[in-house]
Parts: sequence; structure tokens; C-alpha cells
Amino acid sequence: MPDISPPEVPDPTSDMDLGWTEAPLIPPHHTEQFTDLTTAMGRQDMTAAAAITEDLEAAFHDEFGPNHPHTLGALAMRAHVALRAGDDLIQALTLHLQVAERRHVARATREETLRAARNAHFVWKKLARTDEPMARRTCQELLRILPLVGGEPVFFEETERIRSAITCPAA
Repeated sequence: MPDISPPEVPDPTSDMDLGWTEAPLIPPHHTEQFTDLTTAMGRQDMTAAAAITEDLEAAFHDEFGPNHPHTLGALAMRAHVALRAGDDLIQALTLHLQVAERRHVARATREETLRAARNAHFVWKKLARTDEPMARRTCQELLRILPLVGGEPVFFEETERIRSAITCPAA
């Protein structure tokens, strides 16, 4: 009888490198957009930077797929731009959480995945200081993502402390 057992699936929490460090930051045919992005960021034109990162993410998604390092790098840059713009912490949080979860799914390096989780945690703490009702509404998603990506214990301790202070529903 032939072996019909499912194929072995790599542990997504391992530090296995699946090409994340080998991909160039930006494909050569997108360098003009990247130059425009760095120029917009230098001018503090977050509106232009947001539009460029959104265009880059869409182009990479179409060209390489949703969980390719280029696509996720552009999504991470969108999250960074949203945070720097400072006018929509919900968008910044949502984008950072998407980056963390999608990097986990794509089996990116633990370092890259945790960086996204740390960024999401940072944004959520900022949100908890400025908009408690919205922090209460978004803490469940943060608490769902942190263990998924293997978040560090301090994330949970600090999130639980803040959650208790703002009366966020239990996870």
C-alpha cells in the first residue's frame, strides 16, 4: 500500500531561512518608485509616501504574490508610513498586525516576524494612551497575533497590564 501520509510541514516558528535574506530590497524595475518614496519621505510628504507604498504593494502582490518578501516589505513600509503620518493609528496598527501575521504564514525569519509584532505592540500602546475605546476594540486582535508569532513574554505582560487598566475584554 502506498504511503499517503501528508507531507511534512516545516515549523513556522523556526528560524529557517526561506529566501528572505536573499531577495533584494526592491526589484530593479521598481527603483524609480522607490526613489520617489525616499524623496517623499525626506520631504515629510506622508500622503505621497502612502500612495507610493500602496502602489508598490499592489504591484508586488500582482507580480510575486501576497506573501512574497517584496510584497510584505511594501506592506511593512505602508505600516511605517501610516505610523509616521500619525493621523490614523488604527490603520498603522492594522497594517503592522497584517505584516506580523503574513510574515508568520510565509515562514519569514523569526526576527522579521517579531519586528512586525513589536511594531504592532508599540502602536497599540500609543493607541491605549490616546484612544482607550479604540484600544479596547483592537486589543483582541493584538492578543490573537502575539502568541501566533511567538511574541515575547513582556508583550503579554504589558498588554495584560494595559488591558486591565482600560477594561479591555478578556482574551
